[in-house]
Amino acid sequence: MSILVITEQLRGSWNKMSWETLAAGQEFGKKLGQPVHAAVSGKGIAGLAAEVAAKNLAGVHAVEHDLLA
Repeated sequence: MSILVITEQLRGSWNKMSWETLAAGQEFGKKLGQPVHAAVSGKGIAGLAAEVAAKNLAGVHAVEHDLLA
């Protein structure tokens, strides 16, 4: 089992709740002894995915497509 945190961004800017959700997911992961992953979706999100990857996660899943712009 693992924990997946779904992040939210709009036009390259994070929704503030994404960071709060990520922190909550990490707390759950710590208490449950489970790895935490994050998902980032949109277009041109490489920088956002790298920013999330720096937050001590087991993995980041980037879903990028023109239709998600």
